[in-house]
Amino acid sequence: PEEVAIFRVSSPEQASAVTEACKARQSSQVQSYESYAPDQVEKLSNAMIGTSGDLVYYIVSKNNDTVKKVLQDYGLQ
Repeated sequence: PEEVAIFRVSSPEQASAVTEACKARQSSQVQSYESYAPDQVEKLSNAMIGTSGDLVYYIVSKNNDTVKKVLQDYGLQ
C-alpha cells in the first residue's frame, strides 16, 4: 500500500500523541500484511514518521528517496 497522512497539531503533546498513533497504525499494518501480502511488509516497516514544526507526517512509499527529497524541498525534514 501507499499511504500519506499529514496532520497539523496545536501543541507538542498533541504532536506526541499523533506520532504514537502513526506508529500504532504502522504496527497494525505490518501485522495485517504479514500474512495477507508479505511482499509489502518491508515497505510498511520503512514508513516515514516524523514531525516538522506543527506538522506530523506518516508516509508509506516504495520511493522513500523521492519522498525525502520532496519533504526537504518543502522544508519538512
